[in-house]
Amino acid sequence: MQVVEIYKASDSVEAQLLCQALEDEVIHCEIVGEHVESLYGFAHAWNRPGIVVSNDDERRAREIVASRVGSPSEEPTPSLKLQYGLGRCW
Repeated sequence: MQVVEIYKASDSVEAQLLCQALEDEVIHCEIVGEHVESLYGFAHAWNRPGIVVSNDDERRAREIVASRVGSPSEEPTPSLKLQYGLGRCW
């Protein structure tokens, strides 16, 4: 299974709200990099939390995020292959 990052949130609150909106539409998502923000107390451009979804749900997830934030993510990021048994989580 492959996952793709669909959005870089401005902070962990935005990431949590968007992830909840995706979960409401039965799209499983995860937030990556959320805890890096807490090391510094605020988000930098290089450590903003990202939202990842399954490759199969990418199109629907991007549509939902775009309807919530008004525009899609800056640019799509490459798909990531899950390793070390993490595919069972999805």
